Amino acid sequence: MAKTYATFATFWPFYLREHSRPQTRALHYLGTSLVVAIALFALATQRWWLFAAVPVAGYFFAWIAHFGIEKNRPATFTYPMWSLAADFRMWWLWLTGRIGPELERAGVKDSPDRFEAFKSMAEASGVSIKSAHWTTGAYDMVLVTEGPEDAAMTLNMKVATLGNVRTQTLRGFNITEMRKLVAGLK
Repeated sequence: MAKTYATFATFWPFYLREHSRPQTRALHYLGTSLVVAIALFALATQRWWLFAAVPVAGYFFAWIAHFGIEKNRPATFTYPMWSLAADFRMWWLWLTGRIGPELERAGVKDSPDRFEAFKSMAEASGVSIKSAHWTTGAYDMVLVTEGPEDAAMTLNMKVATLGNVRTQTLRGFNITEMRKLVAGLK
């Protein structure tokens, strides 16, 4: 079960972690900048119909970022008002050059430390980490693990309850196991 947030103060770090990739934030900044520009232009020219373009400008770039880059579900779906406030806060902090410390406080830049904590959790669950690789592309990280399947599943569920984590588990076969499987095809 995903964690729920009762206050904006507890939601804010979650929001930043959901925007951990610089490309995601850049698309949000672009969309929010367009929202502000359209709103100001509409006010200055009294072309009120332009306000209809505000949600399109904001959500278009944000959703491209979430579905195409971050590969997560936009926080807007669960926390619409807090998400809107957080988007403007993130944009303003970026615009004023103060977003870095906020990202650090939210844990966006401590991936190696979070991995070490996960590794300890895995070992306590009976799952050993054989190798860890930070990646570019659709997945942030690839782990090669070894352990009982039920222990791995339990570990995945424990990690999922922490929020902001999505996993995909693949069963691997060594060459001996694969030869045995292929032999069964005859």
